[in-house]
Amino acid sequence: MHRGTAQKILLAAGVVATLLVACGGNVVVDHELSSGSGGAGGYTTVVGVGAGQPTTTSSVTSTGVGGNTGVPDTIRSACPELAAEMPVCIMVDYEGIVAVSPRTGEQCRLLSDLQGAITSSDASSIAVIGEQIHWCNFESLNRISLEGVVRSVPYLCQAVTTWEGKLLVRSYGQGTETLKVHGSLEDIEMGVPPEDIFYTDDDNSRWVASETTLYSAWHSTSEIRRVSFPSLEPQPSLALQGFDGWVMGMWPDEAEGVMLVNSYGRFLTFDLTSGAKVGEVVTSSGDGIHCWK
Repeated sequence: MHRGTAQKILLAAGVVATLLVACGGNVVVDHELSSGSGGAGGYTTVVGVGAGQPTTTSSVTSTGVGGNTGVPDTIRSACPELAAEMPVCIMVDYEGIVAVSPRTGEQCRLLSDLQGAITSSDASSIAVIGEQIHWCNFESLNRISLEGVVRSVPYLCQAVTTWEGKLLVRSYGQGTETLKVHGSLEDIEMGVPPEDIFYTDDDNSRWVASETTLYSAWHSTSEIRRVSFPSLEPQPSLALQGFDGWVMGMWPDEAEGVMLVNSYGRFLTFDLTSGAKVGEVVTSSGDGIHCWK
């Protein structure tokens, strides 16, 4: 299945663009909430396999991925209503960065009008450390802060996620099926060797890691592959019941036993054990997904 319009993030390698968020600057910050379309009800978990009544998730201060904790102050300040009803997620679109509720589909734009820094997006795998969002566009590893500061370094990479608070980068190119751990974008820029290298035969293009599990998916699929990490020991794949389509981002909440999938304007919630779809909301289209609770 081929994507009708190839979306790519075009950032000149090594270029740093500082975008002003102050009044009269170059970044348009729109903190108005816009409504989602609801749908089957968002972000619920099934009590046991095949059980009846779903329960909503509890509000805690840790994420399902990457070791980050707490909603960033920028999101709390810019989108207080959305941040108050956690979890709250972000995604990247053509204009910039959007905060989204996986429960309702409501959204709040954080950044837009980035002066062409993001002309289109291919950020289906994103790594969030603090208030910094990282993504790959095959030729470079890129980062944008929630304040609008963009940075890019040359790097042949296909995807990036976080693991133990560091960058876990999936290389790109024939014969380079590796996962490399880097402390930061600055480490890469200064030529610091990777802290660890893992070899994999998995050529999937969407990646996300929890503390103990690495998830990956093809761009259009009905299942998500799982391996223990860092051992890379295979686990049973997660068959997404009633779904066979584009995966534009994934985020596992292992504490609640669910996987969120961003799929072209829909946030779908699947049970991590059975693969049953337990929630769906409609929102705008965007790439990637990372959530805080």
